[in-house]
Amino acid sequence: MDHAEPNPDRSQLRFEEAALDAFSFLRTEFGFRVVETEVTRVRFESDHVFVNVYHGRSSYELGCELGLLREQNGNDDVSPSEDKVRENAYSIWEIARMVAAPGITEGTHYQASTSDVVATLVSRLADLVKRYGQRALMGDRAFYQALESAHSQWFENYQKETTLLQIRRQVSDAWRARDFRRVVELLDPVIQELTPVEVRKLEYAKSRLES
Repeated sequence: MDHAEPNPDRSQLRFEEAALDAFSFLRTEFGFRVVETEVTRVRFESDHVFVNVYHGRSSYELGCELGLLREQNGNDDVSPSEDKVRENAYSIWEIARMVAAPGITEGTHYQASTSDVVATLVSRLADLVKRYGQRALMGDRAFYQALESAHSQWFENYQKETTLLQIRRQVSDAWRARDFRRVVELLDPVIQELTPVEVRKLEYAKSRLES
């Protein structure tokens, strides 16, 4: 979430009004209460779950995240603000992917810089929460445990894909320079992740080093 200072005119986008209206079902159907409102963020809480609806302060990206409230466990040394920092928050996109739409991707098009678009997209976010967020809203701990495992796997896959992308870029440069030793150094450690074409490229580079 973006933490840059908001533009002075952000109140004109009427995000707070849109979020309170679109997510009013949290109060009427699930017993949530509004605990925080800002020009770029509205927070709802039940006894066990929080819902943050936000409008990126410089990115103008709209999003919604849900999670279980942290228990204080009687520790008076931990302030509520410090405790919130350690909350595990999951985007509605992750939850939707977990529940029913494994191919769903982050809604990067959910950006708005006019009040009309803000209202429209906040309403769509609320619809996503209604459709996919039932177990999350109810505080189903088994669901959150499964979500955390899936989140860890998705993050691991993302890191792997990012690393492979960097390697492939370096391999492309090395191949053009006919630096076959570098090609082998880059591809050999990730041979299990290579495409058939890349395997053949690795084999060719090795053969050139042996000749």
